[in-house]
Amino acid sequence: MKVEGVEELFTWEEKEEENEEEEEENIR
Repeated sequence: MKVEGVEELFTWEEKEEENEEEEEENIR
């Protein structure tokens, strides 16, 4: 159970970073 929670946090952080990059590209 703990391992799954950790993996979810990592994947969530990665998605957030990808969203930020996409937003910056849209502004440009």
